[in-house]
Amino acid sequence: MRIEISLPGHEGTITSPTGPGGDVIAHRPVCSCGWAGSADLPPDETGRMRATSEWLDHMRPHFAMAPPDWMMHRSDTLRAAIEDLTARWPLQSLGVLADVERWHRTLLDEAVAAARAGGASWMEIGQALGITKQSAHERFSKRLR
Repeated sequence: MRIEISLPGHEGTITSPTGPGGDVIAHRPVCSCGWAGSADLPPDETGRMRATSEWLDHMRPHFAMAPPDWMMHRSDTLRAAIEDLTARWPLQSLGVLADVERWHRTLLDEAVAAARAGGASWMEIGQALGITKQSAHERFSKRLR
C-alpha cells in the first residue's frame, strides 16, 4: 500500500508480506529515503494504521522543512521565465540573475539566522539546504556573529 503524501524523496509504503497461503502476515512502514519502521506490526487493520502513524512520525521533521507547494510553483515559474529570457536576451537575463543573487543571499542568511534563533541545529539547517551540518556551519556560522 502506498501512502499518498507529496514530498519529494519521501514516498511512503506499507509493506505487507504474505505467508504460504497468501494471507498478510505483518505490516511495516518504509520510506523511499531508506527509513523503515522498527518492527513488523500485526497483519490487521490496526497494524496497518499503526504503520501509517509510524511513517507520519518519521515524516514530521521533513514536513516542517518542506516549502509550501504554492511557493515551489512560483519558483518553478520564475526559473522557466529566466531560462526563456536567457535564450532570447542573455544580457538582460544576467541583470535579472544578479538581482536575484543579491536578494537570495540576504534572504538565505536571514532564514538561517531565524532558524538558529528558533533552536534549529546545524544538522537540521543542513538537511533543509541539502548539505551536511559541517558545510552549513562553515558557510553560515561566521555570518551570524
